[in-house]
Amino acid sequence: MARWSALQIPDVFDYIKYDAIHNHELLGEVASRLFDTIKPLADFLVPHEYGIETADKLHIGRTTCELLLRSMWKDLETMKTPLPTEPGQPDPTPRVHIYCGSESHLQPLRNVLFQSNVVPINCSWDCYNELNYLTHVVLKLYRYDDADYEKLKGSPPGPTTEQYYVELDWSPGVIEDVFAMAEEDHALPFVEAFALHPHITLDEMHEILVPEQEGVPPPPSANESAE
Repeated sequence: MARWSALQIPDVFDYIKYDAIHNHELLGEVASRLFDTIKPLADFLVPHEYGIETADKLHIGRTTCELLLRSMWKDLETMKTPLPTEPGQPDPTPRVHIYCGSESHLQPLRNVLFQSNVVPINCSWDCYNELNYLTHVVLKLYRYDDADYEKLKGSPPGPTTEQYYVELDWSPGVIEDVFAMAEEDHALPFVEAFALHPHITLDEMHEILVPEQEGVPPPPSANESAE
């Protein structure tokens, strides 16, 4: 009996999909047969490369993306505190932080965001099994102005009593029929980012990104690394 390693399925799927989009005229009908055969296997295997049970997904996700998650939290904190500004000069506080990564980080990052169960998410974990080109996550930090915040502080305790909150947006990138779109200009439309949750407090965001109880050790300091 022939044996074949399932570890090759993600790579084979990527190769076939690329050729289906860009070299469809060379493969002809074979492309669709290959794609239809490999896609169900990839849809099952790829999302579970980073854990099967929820606890495994979260542990692997936070371990794999540890430095990224800590950077995201640190940058959210930094944006709250304006840097010193010279009179007449623009505020030097960074307003946009961009991180780039591969699918090997996006899959575990998705697990952390979707399955932390800190806040309800407006999308099921498996609503998009496949992460494509232009997959992206957007964290938008909002601040109530001082007058509104003073009013909110007098309201009953709840998620709106903090001056800062985060909107969490997500897009799985290019998700369309490969063969329907490939014949035109080799370009595929992408799913516009939508809100997974419109209002996450910073305490909740901290619990999602860097929960203390997870036990993932912090990155070593420069002195520790030198030793």
